[in-house]
Amino acid sequence: MVSRRLIFSAAGYGDSAVFVLNCFAVIPLADVLCRATDDAASFLGETAGALLNVTMGNTTELAIFHALLQRQYTIVRTSLLGSIIVNMLFVLGLSILVGETQMRGQSYNIFATRVAAGLLCFTTVSLLLPSTIKTSPEPALQKRDILALSRGTSIVLIVVYFIYLWTQMKSRKFSYKPLTEHDEGLIDPEKEESIELSGGSSVPWVRKAIPVVLILLSTCLISISGELLVSSTDHFVDHSPISKTMVGLIILPIVGNAAELISGIMLAYRKQMDLAFAVCIGSAIQMALFVAPLVVLLGWGMGREMSLHFSMFEAITLVASTVLFFTLVFDDRCSGLKGAFLLAGYTIISLASYFIPDTEHRSSFT
Repeated sequence: MVSRRLIFSAAGYGDSAVFVLNCFAVIPLADVLCRATDDAASFLGETAGALLNVTMGNTTELAIFHALLQRQYTIVRTSLLGSIIVNMLFVLGLSILVGETQMRGQSYNIFATRVAAGLLCFTTVSLLLPSTIKTSPEPALQKRDILALSRGTSIVLIVVYFIYLWTQMKSRKFSYKPLTEHDEGLIDPEKEESIELSGGSSVPWVRKAIPVVLILLSTCLISISGELLVSSTDHFVDHSPISKTMVGLIILPIVGNAAELISGIMLAYRKQMDLAFAVCIGSAIQMALFVAPLVVLLGWGMGREMSLHFSMFEAITLVASTVLFFTLVFDDRCSGLKGAFLLAGYTIISLASYFIPDTEHRSSFT
């Protein structure tokens, strides 16, 4: 890390420029990762392919783990929260609007969406419970109890996530794939058949290897950019009107979820709104049920006092986002108005994060 920063300094770039340049550098890398993942997913089938898209899309969240290593706890906390919100509101809302320009009233799997909405409500409550308890007037004892509850909750959430994955793989009803050949906005049956045939033995191994190589290379470069982003955050915040809270809650999640944004827009533009929902909602669920708990458990193993103790503003933001998402997607039809509401909600949260000073955000992990 030091050698790379020296190279940037020698080239005449300050830490603020390093931060901005790496924000833009992640976007084309995410596009390469997205396209390579799409190619690899075509050999796996719809459910496994959607899971691969979601998982590799969250690769850009490696900046969170670099922040954990550097004890940037505010960045870790707000980035986890922001990644959930950006997929629920911004990525999904923009995908719906793009889809409406191609076909009005596209449908999606209502059963899978209701299960996902219920999971997000359950996860919201689980993530916020450690922030509500007060077990002792002694700060040290209070901190110990919150850490214990957070770690126990994290284990439960990860178990629930794997149960959810197993249910998706086994049940056609609760996964994002066509229920009938007459469903609107889904993959055409002829296209679906060609996708399944593409996974046969007739596909050359070289064609299968190229996406894997691109995925590995783009992941390594994204990891380097994420490390540089985190290491230059303090200097950027000190020399700009933007708070660390906004960097973690808004800027890094948008950059980190560029792959989901590109993938969701591409799928919506192709009139595959069902799969666009799979990418957007699936990524939010993976962040909430797997990545956030995993960060807490990794922090435990690394001796970092990571917890699920969010500030009042962060808690209200997560609850409001979940309620807005829940109420707008509880039927099986898209509309431009729904997309506009989701984007408007995210815009208000972005404005609020700009005006919330870091001094009002105590470190919840220390």
